[in-house]
Amino acid sequence: MVFLVASLAVAAFLLGFHLAGVLPAASRAIATARSATGAMRNPALDDLAREKAAQKAGLSLLGSFASIALRSAAALAVSFVPILLADAMGLVDAGATTAFLLRWDVILGASAVMIAAWLVVRRR
Repeated sequence: MVFLVASLAVAAFLLGFHLAGVLPAASRAIATARSATGAMRNPALDDLAREKAAQKAGLSLLGSFASIALRSAAALAVSFVPILLADAMGLVDAGATTAFLLRWDVILGASAVMIAAWLVVRRR
C-alpha cells in the first residue's frame, strides 16, 4: 500500500508541476538569460546600453526565481494530498510513505521513470 500511495504522490507532483507551469516559467528565465548574454556581446551597444540590459535581465531573473520557487512549492504541496488522504483514511501512515519516498533507491528509480517518460513524450 505504501508503494501505491507513493506512486500517487509522485503522479500528483507531476500533475501539479505541469498545471503550475514550472517548465514554461523556467523557459522564460532561460530566454531572458540568453537575451542578456546576447546584449552583453553585441558590439553595436555602448556600455550604458549593456548595463541597462544587464540590470533589466537581472530584475527579470529575480522575478523568475520567485515564480519558479512558488510554482514548485505548489506542485510539492499537491503531492502531499494523496499521502494525507491515505493517512486520514487509515490506509497507510503518512510517515511511512514519506520515509519510503525519501529513500535514495526510490528517488533514483522515480527519477529514472520520469526521465524515461519525458523522453517518450518528447519524441511524439
